[in-house]
Amino acid sequence: MIPTQNKSISLKSKWEELKAKSPKLRIRDAAAELEVSELELVTTMCEAGGAINLQFEFKEMMKALETFGYVMGLSRNGSVVHEVKGVYANFSAPSPHVSLFVNPEIDLRIFPSVWQYAVAVKVPSRGRTLKSIQFFSSWGEAIHKIYLTNKSNETAYDDFVERFKHQFQGPYQPNEIVPKNEIRKQISDESALKFQKDWVNLKDTHDFYRMLKQHGLTRLQALELAPKMVKGTAERYALKVPIEALEEIIRGAAKAQVPTMTFVGNHGIIQIFSGVVSNLVPLENWFNVMDKEFNLHLNMDDVSQVWIVFKPTTDGIVSSVEVFDNNEQMLVQLFGKRKPGIPEDENWRSIINRWVS
Repeated sequence: MIPTQNKSISLKSKWEELKAKSPKLRIRDAAAELEVSELELVTTMCEAGGAINLQFEFKEMMKALETFGYVMGLSRNGSVVHEVKGVYANFSAPSPHVSLFVNPEIDLRIFPSVWQYAVAVKVPSRGRTLKSIQFFSSWGEAIHKIYLTNKSNETAYDDFVERFKHQFQGPYQPNEIVPKNEIRKQISDESALKFQKDWVNLKDTHDFYRMLKQHGLTRLQALELAPKMVKGTAERYALKVPIEALEEIIRGAAKAQVPTMTFVGNHGIIQIFSGVVSNLVPLENWFNVMDKEFNLHLNMDDVSQVWIVFKPTTDGIVSSVEVFDNNEQMLVQLFGKRKPGIPEDENWRSIINRWVS
């Protein structure tokens, strides 16, 4: 849906006023303050050439991204920003519901039914033009952004923009409703016991999400209903820990140079970094990882609960740290780096076990 010209002019003026008052305000926060979608705000830049609407052709676009070379990919939710650098190689679409980029650096799980808009954005930044391709949901939320670096192929970027340039160049006003968060449902004691039995009998961590859907449970509800630790054994399934455990676990992994996997997602994507983190920089309410190839920015004010979760697999127990906000939505998930067929790193497990009693 396209807004009237008067509305777009008014919105652009309001945004300019807001930027003058708060020059460091991010566009996502500006959109929230102006009570519009980020897509609606960014496409007000079309008239001046700062944004170019693209004809959204999912698979063709994904395949063409590799030509950009070395870029930075950004995915986020309301509380966490996940940035990783690499090349968008090895795209695949194994099902209509999930597409993949599987690489040591660019590692993405994409849910294409959510993606609907694409915009090329060019903004001045520190004396140069920062070029990006930004993808949005049907309700105008930014799903994923790809930024050129000084090692990227700008000619390939320009060719991409020209190839997919949309006939309409103006502001969008999406009319889709933002999806509601999952709602807890009451389950019987019998159903809870069946769920616990299924958890104990897990063979693969990838089956966990399907198990939640099968039993109609939200993720946090599932952790609260997890099987109890078996007395006198090492078996554990889920344990709520203090919020400060999150930072201490990350610091422990950095100090010991233990490689980890950091998952951050939204409705349309999960972005994963695998490797060692080193440069940890707390700043005000944000906990930041500021490494050369990977940046993470976590708003600690939004962290409500931290859980350590244990899942049985054919390779042994796999341990994760899962972080939730006040709306019971998962913000970030951490694992020790591993591949199927390889047991969990004992060094990661020892860091986790410091918080397990």
